Amino acid sequence: MLSFRCEIAQQFSGYPMTCQWFANVPAGQHEAAAAELRAVRNVRFTASTTGSTNFVIIMWLRTLAEVMEMELAIQQRIPGIELVESVVMLSTAKRVGWMLNPDSTATGAVVPTAAVGLA
Repeated sequence: MLSFRCEIAQQFSGYPMTCQWFANVPAGQHEAAAAELRAVRNVRFTASTTGSTNFVIIMWLRTLAEVMEMELAIQQRIPGIELVESVVMLSTAKRVGWMLNPDSTATGAVVPTAAVGLA
């Protein structure tokens, strides 16, 4: 199935901050955790991973103060989740293959990934 996605320049979205959490979710609860986070409108990405943590969450926030509020909300929504590390991203150079200007708008340059076979 083909699906289309329309991206917005983050700085104009009302959610200028990005926070990424590395977490541990109990085995067998990843699908339920992702489903629960799907209901949070500013969650941009969730994924199961391997390594010292096994789940990642990326969220756009209005302010830095929301980091702690969202950590509490995540812990209340997902029983057993352990938030191991949080990372606040100050700027983003590329999103979905598009190089970005400092104001988060696309430059027009696209950088294909090797996985697509175009790099």
